[in-house]
Amino acid sequence: MRIPRHPTLIRRLRDARVRQLAARCLAWTGLLVFLLKLGSRRQIRFELDSPQALENLNRLAGCRQDRVPHGDTLNYFLGRLAPGELAGLRRRMVNRLIRMKVLDDGRLLGHFLVVIDGTGQLTFRQRHCPHCLERTVGGQTQYYHHVLEAKLVTPDGLAISIGTEFIENADSKASKQDCELKAFARLAAQLHEDFPQLRLCLLLDALYANGPVFDLCGQYRWKFIVTFKEGSLPALWAEYEALRDLQPENRRTETPAEGVRQTFAWVSDLPYTDAAGHAHYATGPLGAATDGTRKPAGGPLSDALREPPRFGAAGHGTSRTRARAAGQEPPPQGH
Repeated sequence: MRIPRHPTLIRRLRDARVRQLAARCLAWTGLLVFLLKLGSRRQIRFELDSPQALENLNRLAGCRQDRVPHGDTLNYFLGRLAPGELAGLRRRMVNRLIRMKVLDDGRLLGHFLVVIDGTGQLTFRQRHCPHCLERTVGGQTQYYHHVLEAKLVTPDGLAISIGTEFIENADSKASKQDCELKAFARLAAQLHEDFPQLRLCLLLDALYANGPVFDLCGQYRWKFIVTFKEGSLPALWAEYEALRDLQPENRRTETPAEGVRQTFAWVSDLPYTDAAGHAHYATGPLGAATDGTRKPAGGPLSDALREPPRFGAAGHGTSRTRARAAGQEPPPQGH
C-alpha cells in the first residue's frame, strides 16, 4: 500500500503564536508520540533524543530544526491550537488516502466500513469541570468524560479515525445528561459534512438499534449493520423468531477451523415501526454458533448493501412467508 506524504497538509496548520516552521515540526512531534506509541510527552526526551530522530523529524516536517521539541513546548502548542485545525488536518489526510484509492480493498460491496462506539477517557472522584458526566458506582459518585469515535476499518486491521464527538454536559443546569445517542446525531452530521459523497456502512452495537438512528442513516444514504439481540427490539426479535424456520433457504454453515462450525440464518424484509411511526425494513440474521448444539444469542441487523436501495434479499420477501405462517399457503414441497 502506497502511503502519501503529508508535509503540505500539515503546513496549513495556523497558530499566530508559533512560527510556521516550528508549527510543522511540533505537529509532527505530536503525531510521532502516537505513531511510535511513546505513551506520554515525557518520553520524547528519552526516545527521540538522538541525531537520527532529529534528522527523520526534519525530513517529515520539511524543516531544519536544531533539536527535537520538548514535551512542554508541544503541550503549549497544542493547548493554544484551535481544535478545528487538527480536525481539518485529519479530514484532509483521510480524503487524500481515499482519492489515492489505497483503502479501496477494505470496501464492502462498494461501501467503506465505519465503526462508531463510545469509550471512556477520564474518571474523577471529584468534579473535574462543569461539563463532567455523573454516575453512581457502589454508592459513590463518579465524574467522567467519554468520547464517541468513528473509525474507518479494513480487513487488514487498520482503524483510521475520521470523526470525534465528546459526550459532555454543555449546560450544567440541564435536567438530562448528554449521552451516546445524542452525541451520535452530532457526529453523524459532522461526518456527512466532512465526507458528503462517501458511501459508508456503519457498524454499530445494540444501543443503536432504534428508529432515530435508522432515520439518520436513511437521511445521509448510509447503510448500517447493527448488533441485533433479544431485548434490543422485542417485537422485531419475535418476528424474526417466528419467520426464521420458514425460510430454510436463508441458512449457511461454515467451518473456519477444525472443531468449529458456524451456522448463520437470516430473515429478509423484517418490518419495524418506531415510536415516531416511521416504517423501516431490514435483514435480521442470527449470528454464528460455535457448535451445532446451542442456539446463538444474536447477530447483526442490517439494511441491504446493494442498489437500488430496497431492503432484503431478492426472492426472499416475507409476505409469502407470513402467509405460510398464517396457514393460508402450504409450504413448498421438500421443506
